[in-house]
Amino acid sequence: MHSGKAWVKFAYIPITLILTFAVVLITILAIHDSSSNSSILEKHNDIYLSRMELAIKPLAKQLKDVELVATQLQQNILNVISDDELLESAKRKKAMEISKDTLHSNFSIFGVYTIFESNKFGTDNKYISNANFGGNEIGRFTPYFTLTDSGRTNTTIEPESSFKFSYKNKLGMDNNHWYSCVFKERAACFIPPHEALVDNKNINLLSIALPIFSHDEVIGVVGVDIRLTNITRLVSLLSDIVFEGGAHLLLTEKNGAVIADSQLTLGNDIPFSRLSDSLQAYEKLIDKDISTSYFDTLNKDLYIQVPIQLMKEKTIFRMFAKIKTKLTIKERLLNINLKPRQLDQLAIYIIIEGLMITILIFIGFKLLNGLKLQLKRKKGR
Repeated sequence: MHSGKAWVKFAYIPITLILTFAVVLITILAIHDSSSNSSILEKHNDIYLSRMELAIKPLAKQLKDVELVATQLQQNILNVISDDELLESAKRKKAMEISKDTLHSNFSIFGVYTIFESNKFGTDNKYISNANFGGNEIGRFTPYFTLTDSGRTNTTIEPESSFKFSYKNKLGMDNNHWYSCVFKERAACFIPPHEALVDNKNINLLSIALPIFSHDEVIGVVGVDIRLTNITRLVSLLSDIVFEGGAHLLLTEKNGAVIADSQLTLGNDIPFSRLSDSLQAYEKLIDKDISTSYFDTLNKDLYIQVPIQLMKEKTIFRMFAKIKTKLTIKERLLNINLKPRQLDQLAIYIIIEGLMITILIFIGFKLLNGLKLQLKRKKGR
């Protein structure tokens, strides 16, 4: 009997201490929750930026490799034009062979086109409706080579209607922007997402187009297409691998049109939309040509933007990340930095809570002893 009472008395002290410590810990974490989040994220901001820059490397390399392929295609076509030993028909054949080889030179490439203005690549009327020499209904050189799902080469001779403006696409671009851009800019163009009818299917593409010059006159265009689904798959993969699924990634073209979203499984129907109102935090980072970040203190979200530059260091794409921060108790405790005023508040909380816990435990033991006495009396009867 006496040993039981002694055990209860001795247990009273450690139980009180443990409960007091637990309440103090919860109070500290509650007081310093917001400041702890912010300061840790400031310390780790460079780490998140480094991860983001690591994430875009495979994508940037893929796009730059395609740009190099397009530049090489442009040079090879110029070499054919300037080769005086080749007959006109042989030049056409050679240009088609080079375009086909280019199509198979990089796994990212979906299509290759080499288009000349009327009568700028020989006399067109010799090749009217002659697909073997790339001639369309007026004999103009307009071959477009694409890959089928089975990996075979599909050849389309573009009709004259393909080069005429008839409507604006979902991004406000001319439907023939893939062709007309180089004549307006007299320079290489990145062609934002656009639809092309290939093998009776509407395919969403990104393109890089370069001009063909002759005596300072643009006489044609060479272009390389990338299928948009290849890009969207890569963005989702980067989110899973680099951020372990803990980040929402968006790839946009320079003006904000969403090209890929890591949270969506995208086929051919890409949401060509501007950044929506729900993503206003990203707008603080747009128009920046360097890696930048922004921390939303209200929602504890970190927003990062990293530009992807092509075509002589012009910003063509932007990768955005929204990282939901989840700090562990250990991280928050290690970062606690109490200010004098907060120390005073904490001391008052500890005293009050300590007294409350002591009173509650005392009342609890009294009630317990009372129950024991009642049980003994009942047994005695």
